Amino acid sequence: MRAVGFSPFPVDRTPVRVGSDPVTIMANPKRKLSRASKGHRRAHLALTRAQLVRCTHCGAMIRPHTVCKACGHYRGRQILVAENG
Repeated sequence: MRAVGFSPFPVDRTPVRVGSDPVTIMANPKRKLSRASKGHRRAHLALTRAQLVRCTHCGAMIRPHTVCKACGHYRGRQILVAENG
């Protein structure tokens, strides 16, 4: 017979051994999260397109503030030897 108020988990929330693996007790949500609340939380998780600009030397589309892979120029100066030219 069990004592009244008996809990299989210790009150201090220390790891409990179940078999051979230590198990910690984790917090769980009280209620199901509604679709609206989930959507409000995820409103800022959308991916954004990479910004692209034209290389001033060859006109290839590159990300801003990076060396052009096509011609090797950055801010009007030759930085790298071009791969194909």
